[in-house]
Amino acid sequence: MRVRELLPRIREDFYARGGKDTPSGGERFPVEGYGRESIGGSNGSGYLPKGYDWFAGYKSVGHPGHDIFIHDRDQDSVDDRTGKPVNIVSIVNGIVVAYSPEWAADSPLRGGRYVYVYSPARQGIFYYAHAASVLVRPGDLVTAGQPIATVGRSGLSTVLSGGPCPPGPMLVLKGKERLSLRGHGCDGASPGDRT
Repeated sequence: MRVRELLPRIREDFYARGGKDTPSGGERFPVEGYGRESIGGSNGSGYLPKGYDWFAGYKSVGHPGHDIFIHDRDQDSVDDRTGKPVNIVSIVNGIVVAYSPEWAADSPLRGGRYVYVYSPARQGIFYYAHAASVLVRPGDLVTAGQPIATVGRSGLSTVLSGGPCPPGPMLVLKGKERLSLRGHGCDGASPGDRT
């Protein structure tokens, strides 16, 4: 069965089990305790949607997402300021539709450990990659700001580059619109700034 054929069923299940749309302005920045100043590149330069095809898998080019970096000079996936792991949180309310909780250094998965969250209200799937650990499973309902994983260094890009590896959230499967961390309530306010 094709993904687009499954989405109406997933949407129905989300609402039948009590899922609610994210309130206006209720979106959260995807890395707990951080804001848009942590987005790599300058003025969105890391956002490269041209040539990206979610269905092409490993052969796809482009990068329709933003890389977000934590304070982690020693690359141990722990925040240098707090000495603790950093949560990746769901940007919006949704339902977990896929994940990869396991990853090995010889794996071809570019995103390493990842989570896909479908938002019926946005009619899109949010992808969170490069996790150290995954805290949710397919079928789980999640709310904006809920921890779904911890920031890590998993994924082929980490193995090849040896450089920092961010969670790189992106929105896939919504026509030409892709995740912008500006204008979607993800304006740099940390979850603690929004009550």
